[in-house]
This record gives sequence, structure tokens and C-alpha cells, in this order.
Amino acid sequence: FVTSYIAVRQVAKTLKRKKFEVRGAFEFAVECLRTSKIYWNIYAAGRDVLVSGVVAVFYSQPAMQVVLAAVVLMYYAKDVFIQWPYESYALNMIEIWFCAVTSLLIVFTAAVGMEGSVIHVGESGIALSSDDD
Repeated sequence: FVTSYIAVRQVAKTLKRKKFEVRGAFEFAVECLRTSKIYWNIYAAGRDVLVSGVVAVFYSQPAMQVVLAAVVLMYYAKDVFIQWPYESYALNMIEIWFCAVTSLLIVFTAAVGMEGSVIHVGESGIALSSDDD
């Protein structure tokens, strides 16, 4: 995340100095992105951090992990569709399909894995327990 930020910042400084003609030494970090969307790698790194963070924060709540990871991935796919950050059509579509298919795969895999689990709704909130309890 930090390295993406540093690279994007250097590219932005170079673009500003060179009147948006040259991206500079860190061009490799933003090579396929449109000039107006060079910050997109920071969003992609943020997506990865959020999905990993969901697993760490909600370690005892698998249903919440599944839902939040799917929401983060679908929200990112929606943003890629709206912003269209990559220069080529193919890269944008790969990113959208990757996030959409991954979120669906997470939900379906969790549904099969939690088949023996029951969700209880009570005064204290929602709890997930297995049939073995």
C-alpha cells in the first residue's frame, strides 16, 4: 500500500513538472492506467487490505467475513465499471469480472461450507452455530 502511494506520488510530481507529457522513472507502476487515473493502484491496494482486514477483524464471525468481503469486491467492481481506469477495454473487463466472480465464488463456497450451521437471531444479536453444538 505504501509503495503504491510513493510511486503514484512520484509519477504525479513528474507529470506536473513535465506538463503531462512524461511519467518519469516510476512509470512502470502506472503503465496501463489512464493519466487521469494514475491513483488507481492505491484503490486496488486498499481493496486488498480491506478484504484481508475483514478476515482479521471478524475472525469469529464467518458469515460477516463472507458478506463484507463480497461487498468490498462488488463495490470495487462497480467503481472500475464507472471510472474505467485502464487504457484498454480488456484490462477493465478483466478487473470487473475478477471481482464479480471472486465475490460470487466466496458466497457460494461459504454457503456450501456453512450448510450445517444455523443462524440464530436473539436479543444479543445474530450468532452462527454449528449443528455439532
